Amino acid sequence: MVKKLLALQILVVMPQGILKKDCSLDQSNRCRIEWPSTQVLSAPETVHWAVTFACDAACPDCYVRRHQFKFTTELATKDALKVIDKIAAAGVFQLAIGGGEPFLRADLAALVTRAWERNLVVHLTTGRYQHKPSNFRKIIKYIKCLQIGIKADILLEQPQKEREKLSWVIELSGEQGISVGANLILSRSVIDRFERIVALLSAAGFEQVTLLR
Repeated sequence: MVKKLLALQILVVMPQGILKKDCSLDQSNRCRIEWPSTQVLSAPETVHWAVTFACDAACPDCYVRRHQFKFTTELATKDALKVIDKIAAAGVFQLAIGGGEPFLRADLAALVTRAWERNLVVHLTTGRYQHKPSNFRKIIKYIKCLQIGIKADILLEQPQKEREKLSWVIELSGEQGISVGANLILSRSVIDRFERIVALLSAAGFEQVTLLR
């Protein structure tokens, strides 16, 4: 993978001796770096956007819940669409939409549709396992990848029930050719039972698991 990224010039090998022991310092006492004169990316490869901080779940490891009280408002649809237009105009490649729970936004279909129309590759992260098929299909046909936040404690307590819910989402997404991945937060309890959790996710149909701090 690194060789491929080098060939595409997304990664560049820094020239030897770029950080000299006798380098001059800037006002923050940091060494001034002489960056290579090669071309750099014109925009961020991916923008991560929490479209809402609202959520109807109470996951114990959620980082948003700790700061939820600071974010009591969210962008109206017309302003959110303007943000998408600006992101696309800047040349961004991928837009990763999350939250909170993005499916709580009534205009989520409009947001992902606009992003698709602007040639952005859309990734969506959700904590929901169950959706109305008609609404779900309306949204996922405009995204490339769906990431599902796994509630590991419930998965271990009710493996059959949770596996069926997850399998349903994966199957419905597969009908649209959408890749589905699992987001798994590495808490101590998850690490202790990691092999069991991964086995359950594999049995549900996941082929990709993203491990989060």
